[in-house]
Amino acid sequence: METAAWRPRTKRGHRTSELWDETPHGGYYTQDDLREIVAYAAERHVTVVPEIDVPGHSQAAIAAYPHLGNSDVVDTEALGVWETWGVNPNVLAPTEEVLRFYEDVFTEVLDVFPSTFFHIGGDECPKDQWKASETAQKRIAELGVGDEDGLQSWFIRHFDTWLTARGRRLIGWDEILEGGLAPGATVTSWRGYAGGITAARAGHDVVMCPEQQVYLDFRQAGGEEEPVPIGWVRTMEDIYRFEPVPPELTPEEARHVLGAQANSWAEVMDSQDRRDYQTFPRLAAFSEVVWSELPAPDARDYEGFARRMDAAHYARLDALGVAYRPKNGPKPWQRRPGVGGFPREGRPPRV
Repeated sequence: METAAWRPRTKRGHRTSELWDETPHGGYYTQDDLREIVAYAAERHVTVVPEIDVPGHSQAAIAAYPHLGNSDVVDTEALGVWETWGVNPNVLAPTEEVLRFYEDVFTEVLDVFPSTFFHIGGDECPKDQWKASETAQKRIAELGVGDEDGLQSWFIRHFDTWLTARGRRLIGWDEILEGGLAPGATVTSWRGYAGGITAARAGHDVVMCPEQQVYLDFRQAGGEEEPVPIGWVRTMEDIYRFEPVPPELTPEEARHVLGAQANSWAEVMDSQDRRDYQTFPRLAAFSEVVWSELPAPDARDYEGFARRMDAAHYARLDALGVAYRPKNGPKPWQRRPGVGGFPREGRPPRV
């Protein structure tokens, strides 16, 4: 999440809430800590893919190093660590100095994470500061990229080339399509299927994670008992009937769909138990979708899957101490009365 690790307080609930946790937060992982995580995952056949988000979601970096921001339009020296979350207006300046800074950061990250893929974010990058920045406008003219979308594409293309030269592959959220996709880029399609379809048709690899279908931070049922309800209702059956490969793709295009992921953003999750509640048992349904050869969504045997969950898997989760959502709804201590969310009503659109 983009709320920085070192912050004086934390928003409780959705960002529109007026509630705050006034406890200061701080902490960090050493490189050895990260290597331990990578090794632990590798022993379990899991690859950890790092993400350093550029050029948006960068206020923490700008607060620490003000020269990274658009200082000709905003007083970057006065910026602190962001206390809330959402789309942040403060983005990186399109300068050579910024590129060198992030090349140094990426070099350290590559040394710790051996994964082929390196995620550079690229999402939710407002262009307002670039539009107002004389430096950014001069850069657009010098590069001949046309506009601010072209400037973002230039930024992403630079790191696509840089990572490719080091034997790695760039992956980014579907906003990296804006202004033209970098030659070697893989797209994580989160705003719907559309970005992934566009990328696959252009010959680029894709990871499907449309928020309307498989965001696990979205609520699991209607009603007021769900803790901090966010987004559309996504039941375990909804997740089980998710189809990662859009039928609009030809067989050749469909080969570019590498797989899918289920995101679980933690802005409104205040503990490991809350993360467990949002993630399980729906992650079991998602795992069967992406690891199995299943029929079309409407033909899938959800009742059979539910019986297998009852027969064995809930007991496994209990034995592991996973604080999953019970079938009959949250237990009293799993609720968050009075902490507002942002529920969306009706069936989610397919976009």
